[in-house]
Amino acid sequence: MANLEINQTVYRMVISIYCQNCGMQINDKAVVCVHCGISTATAAQQSGTQGVLGFVFGLLGLFLPIPGIDLLISIAGVVLSIIGVTGNRRNKGLAITGLVISIIAVTGCIGLLLTPGGYYIWY
Repeated sequence: MANLEINQTVYRMVISIYCQNCGMQINDKAVVCVHCGISTATAAQQSGTQGVLGFVFGLLGLFLPIPGIDLLISIAGVVLSIIGVTGNRRNKGLAITGLVISIIAVTGCIGLLLTPGGYYIWY
């Protein structure tokens, strides 16, 4: 009997991503960008930081009893959470939670600022 060889062509899907530093298209498994030489792992590690900071600032703005300062921290939490939610980023769940908490904190801060004696009655 003769050996029968089956020649199969294996197709490998190559997914391309874009470098965070130079914006050029690179392979998704690349460790370093071939165009600018920047490590792709560094960009991936930093990508979820804004969402976590938005969550932390939202909590600080919600529980910090300093009139005016808590409003600024809450607004910073909203901005950082929006940055954390947009795009393909890690920790998107924390960013969404931070956005909700920050919006509640901003609303509460404005309400307390507009109420006569609001902060003194509340805290």
